[in-house]
Amino acid sequence: MRDDWAARAFIQSYIDAYTTLYGCQTGSADDLNSLQYGANFPAKLENIEIFSLESNPDQVFQKKARLSLPPREHYVLNIFHAEEETQEIEKRFEAAGFRYAFTNVVRGLQLPAPLPDRGIPVNLIVEQSQVDFVNFSHQYFQPIPDAVLSNPHVRAFYAILDGQAAGWGLLVTTAPEAAYISDMFTLPSFRGRGVAEALLAAMHETAAAEGKKYSLLVPSVMAWNYYQRFGYETLICFSIFHQVSS
Repeated sequence: MRDDWAARAFIQSYIDAYTTLYGCQTGSADDLNSLQYGANFPAKLENIEIFSLESNPDQVFQKKARLSLPPREHYVLNIFHAEEETQEIEKRFEAAGFRYAFTNVVRGLQLPAPLPDRGIPVNLIVEQSQVDFVNFSHQYFQPIPDAVLSNPHVRAFYAILDGQAAGWGLLVTTAPEAAYISDMFTLPSFRGRGVAEALLAAMHETAAAEGKKYSLLVPSVMAWNYYQRFGYETLICFSIFHQVSS
């Protein structure tokens, strides 16, 4: 059975997070949603992503025509589906002129979900000096935009070890019953010391205190199996396609 509620909660949370943090533009047409990243978001091959609960290519094309998208702009297509439908979805959209990239998953955990205390302080970012403190820890880019202070439903947490910001993550509470955990990152020199677990514990506690029934996340390739040890289970898949024809 498809867990469409999880897909809807993820899409709503994801779009709210990136709109808040990077000023992205959004659009919708029935069960299609679009996100245009713009110049403020770093390192995107395509500027537009479309999220669809519809898995029929013809229907997707018809609904996409109602989205306000720049002409001739290529986009990434995210099609949500049950795990057992993956191969069929791949064949269906490749036949319609898309190149299959990979399939990702939305994983969920029922709250409350307390975790052991790892003795690592975790703070909620509430002022500019904390944003600056986290960003100073990363030599390549600023992981926490200043705009994180502007939306009470998109909040950043960071863990401290050895006087440094050792790791951070976002908690998005836009969806009615589910919180979404995003952009989890631990600096390489601090990995293996429980930083991610401490961050998860703090965000689980915050989400549960606000009445959320589930915590959702989409694991990166590096953390594909990591969250399963805490009880996260796959709720729904989404296959990612790149446009190869206009």
